[in-house]
Amino acid sequence: MAVSVRIEVNNRLINRLLRSPAGPLARNMLTRGNRVRREARRRINSRSGDLARSIDVDVIIENGGAGVRVGTSLHYARYVHDGTGVYGPRHQPIKPTRKKALAFSSGIGTVVVASSSGQRGTKFLLEALSAAG
Repeated sequence: MAVSVRIEVNNRLINRLLRSPAGPLARNMLTRGNRVRREARRRINSRSGDLARSIDVDVIIENGGAGVRVGTSLHYARYVHDGTGVYGPRHQPIKPTRKKALAFSSGIGTVVVASSSGQRGTKFLLEALSAAG
């Protein structure tokens, strides 16, 4: 008794499922990306909220698969995330380049210093990625 099996692969359907921005894989990735965005927004300590509001989620199709990109285009986001001065990528204090001192405006007035150690990064995106699971 011979058994014959025929398998037909519908490449168009497979491509739509796996590679379409509107397919189920992309929708699942978007759901996960939105979870990461929510967690990242919760982890940002901000006065104005501009950084938290600027975090976007975009579906991307690369190398034949769907994914998401979570991030912001604000120029200072990297400094908040990675830190500055001795806490940043260069591990050096912040020193003035054109004047003899640095001046900062704060709630108590203007503060003048010869150098600054900078600020620690918050790693809000990396922490959000871990927390969102």
